[in-house]
Amino acid sequence: MSVPRPVLLCFRNPATLVAARKLAFAGSKPIALVAPSDVRDLAELADENDCEEVWTDLPDLENSLVGADLHLMPTIAPPDRQVHNGDVYLRTGGSTGRPKLVLRSRSANAAEVSRVLDRFGRGLPRLEALVSTVPFEHMFGYTLGLQLGEAKGIAMQTRRPVFPADLRNEIAEVRNRNKADKVWLVTTPTHLRSYGRLKDRIEHVAGIVSATSPMDPGLAIGAKKVFGAPILEIYGSTETGAVASRVWDGAETDSPVWTPLTGAELTVGDDNRPTWILENGQASVTLNDLVSREGQGFRLLGRADDALKVAGKQQRLGTLTHLLGQAPGVRDGAYVKLDDSEQSAEPVLGMVVALEPGGQVSTVLDHLSGKVDPVFLPRRIAVVDRLPRTETGKLRKSDGQQVLARHGRNRHEFQD
Repeated sequence: MSVPRPVLLCFRNPATLVAARKLAFAGSKPIALVAPSDVRDLAELADENDCEEVWTDLPDLENSLVGADLHLMPTIAPPDRQVHNGDVYLRTGGSTGRPKLVLRSRSANAAEVSRVLDRFGRGLPRLEALVSTVPFEHMFGYTLGLQLGEAKGIAMQTRRPVFPADLRNEIAEVRNRNKADKVWLVTTPTHLRSYGRLKDRIEHVAGIVSATSPMDPGLAIGAKKVFGAPILEIYGSTETGAVASRVWDGAETDSPVWTPLTGAELTVGDDNRPTWILENGQASVTLNDLVSREGQGFRLLGRADDALKVAGKQQRLGTLTHLLGQAPGVRDGAYVKLDDSEQSAEPVLGMVVALEPGGQVSTVLDHLSGKVDPVFLPRRIAVVDRLPRTETGKLRKSDGQQVLARHGRNRHEFQD
């Protein structure tokens, strides 16, 4: 039996994306969702996935596609609340490698929404309305920002807010459209970090749903000050969907334990790799994380592929990035393996950092020197106004390497 060729959707306007998705599903066609920020890869994705048609509101794509029919759609008002779901291809984040499209079946999507709704039904504020800062094209945004709202009969947002003023306006509009007292905010740690610098509180938020990377107590405390709401953190992957959660109340001094969602069973191998078995035998997926059991839950130990060994000493790339983010004067930052580390006997480390006004690289290096062995200090450093993160807040390995290649300088140039 042949697999239907997907319709690729790439829209700047969220309402038009939702309308186009409804039209495609009405024709019983699977869809592939690509964010506008990934438009540079659109022609390649259409070719690789044998896309028959490309629907978009970006007119400048007309000359970049070969072998696929391009359909330009004007801005459309959101469709009726209920949308019939179908099979959908969602793009992975590409943090450590090349992004790819992963097929999520109608049944898998429905099961994931059921797992999340079950979690909302246990001790969380009522779900009356949703506002998402996460693109609907991302797995997390698709499930929590779009499908969850559809399952509850919630009127959708028409724009994706980026800045605090946008968020306040969208909260007001969505509250009005749903006649709701408060909204749930679907967002990421990177977005929360930017809102955490606000001096004024953002009102009318019942709770926060966060995913894409683990939070820390400092961020949870800052978010509670701005929003005054509990945080439901979701763990999962494009392949599995949401499979575990934990709740922050903003007063923790240590990270809460993750607990599997109802319908998601966790087994942990001798190598600490987690395998998730989903209800009805829909999937058995081993993820590239490391976890340790704790009671009925688990703790994340890091990625299986981020272990570093330099001069006989061990460290994790994620740990180094976390320590960098805690340094005085750092607004945003990340450790990155340099290109030549793939061929080297030992990894070569670089650092991409955005500083607060008055921040100094020498101060950052002094902070790191007190936290890690000198062999894990970055050899090359790039100071930038902002890191080239994706719309979900991730820094792709290739993008970090490109920044270091263009703007990086040797560490000794920043030291007194």
